[in-house]
Parts: sequence; structure tokens; C-alpha cells
Amino acid sequence: MKENKLYLRITLKVLEEMELCI
Repeated sequence: MKENKLYLRITLKVLEEMELCI
């Protein structure tokens, strides 16, 4: 479960960065 949460956090961060790039 811990690993899954970490994965979710990373994906959210990447999505935020992508939005900033647009």
C-alpha cells in the first residue's frame, strides 16, 4: 500500500508539471 501511495504522489507531481508546461 505504501508503494502505491508513493506512485500516486509521483504521478500527481508529473501531471502538475505538465500543466505548468502547457
